[in-house]
Amino acid sequence: MSGRTPFHARRSVRVGAAATASVLVAGGVLATQLSPTTAATGTSKLTREQVAETLLERRGEFLSPGALAGLRFLAGKNRPGGLVGEGDEPAAGRAGAATQGAGAAVASAGLQNVRVNDPRTDTTLEQTTQSETAIAVKGKRVVVGFNDSQHVYPGGFLTAAANLTGVAYSADGGRTFTDAGNLPQGPGQVNLGDPWLGVDRKGVFYYSELVISGESGGLEIGVSTSKDGARWTVPVYASPNDPALFYSGDKEALTVGRSKASAAKDTVYVAWDDFVDDGQGGFFAGLPVARSEDGGRTFQLAYADKITSDPSSCSFGQYIGSQPSVDPATGDLTVVSVRIAVDDPTCEGGTEVFDIVSVTSKDGGATFSEPVVVATVSDFAAIDLGPGRVARNLPLPTVTRLGSTLVTAWNEGAPGASRTLWSASKDGGATWSATVPVPSPAGEDFQPALSADAAGLHLAAYHKNPDLTVDVLLSDSRNGTAWTTKRVTTKAFPGVFNNPQFDPVIATGYMGDYIANVATDGRLYLAWGDNRDIVKNSLWPAGRNDPDVFFAKR
Repeated sequence: MSGRTPFHARRSVRVGAAATASVLVAGGVLATQLSPTTAATGTSKLTREQVAETLLERRGEFLSPGALAGLRFLAGKNRPGGLVGEGDEPAAGRAGAATQGAGAAVASAGLQNVRVNDPRTDTTLEQTTQSETAIAVKGKRVVVGFNDSQHVYPGGFLTAAANLTGVAYSADGGRTFTDAGNLPQGPGQVNLGDPWLGVDRKGVFYYSELVISGESGGLEIGVSTSKDGARWTVPVYASPNDPALFYSGDKEALTVGRSKASAAKDTVYVAWDDFVDDGQGGFFAGLPVARSEDGGRTFQLAYADKITSDPSSCSFGQYIGSQPSVDPATGDLTVVSVRIAVDDPTCEGGTEVFDIVSVTSKDGGATFSEPVVVATVSDFAAIDLGPGRVARNLPLPTVTRLGSTLVTAWNEGAPGASRTLWSASKDGGATWSATVPVPSPAGEDFQPALSADAAGLHLAAYHKNPDLTVDVLLSDSRNGTAWTTKRVTTKAFPGVFNNPQFDPVIATGYMGDYIANVATDGRLYLAWGDNRDIVKNSLWPAGRNDPDVFFAKR
C-alpha cells in the first residue's frame, strides 16, 4: 500500500469524530498483515480504564460521537462540560424564521420539505441537536431515527437516565410526523444513538444503536423492534455483552433481507467495527457481523476479520463505517467498509491508508471471504463552512443493489475538493470496477447515500455551495453513465457553530453525518440534518441556526 500525507500534518484541516474533551490524535494498532491471523507481540495487560483512555488518545479521530461518549464513560472521564443557566426562551416559540441561502446552481426537484422532529420538545438550553438520520418504510408507515441531544443531563454529563436515541413516525406516508421521543432502555442501559433502521416483509421495524451495557460495562450494539414505529422494545444485544471483555463497538448499520436458508423468510443483519480486550494481553480491532433469524429476539455473532496488535502502539489498523447488503435473489451477504492502516512506529507522524473493502458471505453470515479492496481513498478533509462552522468528514461507503449489481459510493478529495466516487461489482463483491466520479455543480459533495430501484441509481449528498451554504442534492442515473441532478432542499442553510461546539453534548465538527435514502414501492424517501431554522435564547438573543431533521418524498 502506498502512504499518504503524514496524519500529524493533516489534523489542522480535518476534524474527525473526536469530542472537544478528547485528544485529536490518530494512532492505535497496526497489524503486519491485515488478517485474522496477525499475532500481537509484547502486549501488556491494561485495565479497562487504561484501554479506554488509550483508545481515546490514539484513535479519537476515527470514532463516532457515541463511541467517544461511551469510551469517556469507561475511562472514568464522565464529567459535565458545564451547567446551564436560566432564562432560555420557552420551547413553543423556538422555531423562528429560516435562513435563506443562494442555493446550489441546479433546478429544484419540487419536493416538499417536512420537519420530522418537534422543536417544542427542546427545553434544555443549547442541547437542541437532532441529526444523523435513518429511514424505514412499510406502506404509509414511515419511521425516521436520529440522534437527539435533548435527553442528557444539562452540560453533557452521562447519567443513568441519559438517552440520545430519537425516533419519529408518520402514518400518512410522510406528510406529517409525530416525534415519539426516545427509544426505551432497560435497567443499566444508556442509549447513545448512531441509528440505523430496517423493516421486514411482515412490517416489523428494526432499530440498531450504540448502548452502554450495565451488565458488561461495555459499549455494545443494541437492536429494538416495533410494529408501528411508535412503541419499541428495549434493546437486545447483537454484540457480546460479556463482562469478561473490554468491549467498544461503533458505527453499526442494519439491513433486512431474504434468508439464505429460505427465500420466504427474512434475516436481520447488523455490521459494525469494534475494539476488544480480553484482559489477558489479547487485543484486536474487528469487523463483526451479527444475524437474527427470529425477528430480532436473539443474535449470532461472527467476525469477517480481526486485526490483532497492541492498543498502545502509534501504528494501527481498524475498520469503520460497515454497510451490509443482501442479494434478494440468493441471500448472499456483502459488507462494504473502510479499513484504516496507520504506519507510525516512532509516534512522530507516519502515514495512513484508507481502503474501501468488501467481504462476502454465502452461508448466511457464518463465514466470510477475505477482504477485497474496492479502492484506495486518495484524500479527504473536513468541509469548511465558514468561521466556527465545519462538517467533519470520513470517506464512509454507502451501498445498494441495481438488479444483480452491487454499487458502492463514498466521498473523497483534497481540502476544498470533496466529491463522490462510485464503483460496481457484477460478481457479488469478488471484483470491482474502476472508480468513477458523480458529476456535481460548483462546490463540494460530502456524506453521500445511495439507493436503487427499477428506475436506476439515486444518490443523495450534502453539497457545499460557493457561498458556504449547504443543500441536499439528488442525482439520478439509469446505469451510472449519465446523471441528472436536482436540489432536494427548498432552502439552503449554513453550518452550525460547532468549532467550538454550541451544544455541550455533541462532538466538535459534528453536522449531518448521514443522509437517509430509501427506494421502495416506486417511491424515494429521504431524511437529513438541516440547519435552516433559528433558535433564540439567553445565549443567542439574535439567534443561531438549529440542527433539525427534515424529510422529503418523491
